[in-house]
Amino acid sequence: MPEIFNDPYPHNSAKNHRKPTWAMTESIVVTIAGARVWDVGYRPFLLMKAIGVGIRKVFAYNLDVDGGQAVMVQVSGESDALDRFVQLARSCHPVHAQVSTIEVRDFEGDVLDAFQFLKILQFEHIYKGIPAILNIEKLQVEMLGNQDMMLEMQEETVEKQDTTIGIQGNIKEDISCIKENIAAIEGSIEGGAGRGWR
Repeated sequence: MPEIFNDPYPHNSAKNHRKPTWAMTESIVVTIAGARVWDVGYRPFLLMKAIGVGIRKVFAYNLDVDGGQAVMVQVSGESDALDRFVQLARSCHPVHAQVSTIEVRDFEGDVLDAFQFLKILQFEHIYKGIPAILNIEKLQVEMLGNQDMMLEMQEETVEKQDTTIGIQGNIKEDISCIKENIAAIEGSIEGGAGRGWR
């Protein structure tokens, strides 16, 4: 007599006609290649699309294919969710991406939990961001140095302007004195003309 046991998955009963979730889970790998698929946010884009259709196992990485750029994404989930994901992968991509081919094939193996993959992406972006932040800091220091140099030059220019203004003031005083001397000479000449000077 066969052994009788209780079905641990009551939804799998004959009257329900549904397979348990684990029985419907499939895995695929999608390879997206093109002139520009790296550094355009493709992996976070694919992660969000996968989560959006109910896929909870995702892992994506950049790959060099025949000297060109490719992104390979492994996804595992229910077949209808995988179908929706493939449709999205074929119909849309990040704004700056340039895609030429998309290939889909079955995948055998474990796929990382989507939220573990999200953590990996976050650490990658932090890792990429640190050198950029340090470079910005270096550029700021250089810019402040240039700004200090410009302020010194500006101060020198102001000093030269002050000197020029001082010289102009002296010239005006000299011109006033010369005018006074000329007026005095003219007055003397006119006064002397009455005395017979010529």
